[in-house]
Amino acid sequence: MEENDIGRLLRDAMVEKIWEGTINVLDDLVRTVKKEREAVLVWAQWAEGLLPNELKNVIPQSSMEIMKTAVKKLPSNFATTITSELLPRATLLLFGHTSSALSLLEHVTWAYQTNAPEAETRSHMLVFTRWVEEFGLQALLEDCERLATDVTQRIQDDQLVVYGRDARATARL
Repeated sequence: MEENDIGRLLRDAMVEKIWEGTINVLDDLVRTVKKEREAVLVWAQWAEGLLPNELKNVIPQSSMEIMKTAVKKLPSNFATTITSELLPRATLLLFGHTSSALSLLEHVTWAYQTNAPEAETRSHMLVFTRWVEEFGLQALLEDCERLATDVTQRIQDDQLVVYGRDARATARL
């Protein structure tokens, strides 16, 4: 099938499975959200309950604002992924990153509420803050915002990058 590029396209498609990580888990998440939109709202309510007011003096406000934005943004992003071609991957990455940050936040809350030694509480806070501010949560929010807007030109540019030509022109051949 090399004469019509099908072989190369199949090989290129296999890279996506490696790039995406556990593709089956991501696919299951997207299917669940499409069938049961309430699941994301329930998750968001749970997540908002983990954003404690009592830690205002422990966690930098900038980190908490980024977390609040991510938690509020995810339900609308999941709703938009149904009609967008580019937003699903960014939304899934945002979901995973936000969920990880919430788990780290639970550690800070636990250390604070159990009166753990100050060094331990500070250590948990630093890990959480670095995860939120330095390891991409803000960048993922920006990616989702960018990909939620008109993406027609972006898709055409992606086709040019991946296939080396306009896919519509190839279809006409």
